[in-house]
Amino acid sequence: MRRGVPARRIGGRLVTTVFDLLLANYGVGRDGLPGEWPAGYDDPSQPGTPAWQEEITSVPAAAAARIGREFAENAAESQGRSMIVMGAGTNHYFHSDTIYRTFLALVTLTGCQGVNGGGWAHYVGQEKVRPLTGYSMYAAASDWSRPPRTMIGTAFFYLATDQWRYDQADNGHLASPLGTGRFAGRTAADLIATSARLGWMPSYPTFNWNPLELADAIKRSGDQPADFVREELRSGKLGFACEDPDAEANWPRVLTVWRSNLLGSSAKGDEYFLKHLIGAQDSLRAEEAPPDARAR
Repeated sequence: MRRGVPARRIGGRLVTTVFDLLLANYGVGRDGLPGEWPAGYDDPSQPGTPAWQEEITSVPAAAAARIGREFAENAAESQGRSMIVMGAGTNHYFHSDTIYRTFLALVTLTGCQGVNGGGWAHYVGQEKVRPLTGYSMYAAASDWSRPPRTMIGTAFFYLATDQWRYDQADNGHLASPLGTGRFAGRTAADLIATSARLGWMPSYPTFNWNPLELADAIKRSGDQPADFVREELRSGKLGFACEDPDAEANWPRVLTVWRSNLLGSSAKGDEYFLKHLIGAQDSLRAEEAPPDARAR
């Protein structure tokens, strides 16, 4: 026996570790088991053995067996606190669904899945299956209209974190040389506002009215929503929020962050987020563009 793991006889062989027990029960033939099974761990002809995987992965069979034994023995000694911590790389590699299944098989067979301190700790943002239905309904207002139109996150945060106030780039160089020069002298914020006005891309918050108050006003008017909004925009009573991101009426009021990996991790321009989005201490050293170089 090793490290207190009780030995058992399965198929005439003495099994001394949890890993051996798992292979004996799930991967290697034994008396009375129907079908074709590997003769042992060193059988490369049948799937599931360390020797079989070596020819595919180039990981030595002995190394695979050693890691499996150590993982399983630690699970037995710690009551399920063996853990696989997965980064994004596995999720972005070929046949990741198969790799996922091997992770889940190992932590499940060793009794680690669902144990605090054990199981599979995946990189945040990779797995969204369980709450996806409710999240999609909430985030996309799917109970209101379908299909939803969503805004690109880069443009949203570009405006909401005031990065547009520091940007002096002329976007004319992004236009086709065969075009009419409409991008010349215009900033990214100018083009975001244009795309929102023309209906090319959604922009949120959309208008400088609270959407609940806007819906109430439409109901009181008795007009069709599109007719009401068009006339209010034409008269200047209603405006697009992205045309004046710093106006208090146009600030985003609710921000739902998935797994809290926005600030300090996914935020592009973290200092802008800290200073202009939440008003926290920051290390921003950039200077704002002069008024004549900002978005029009």
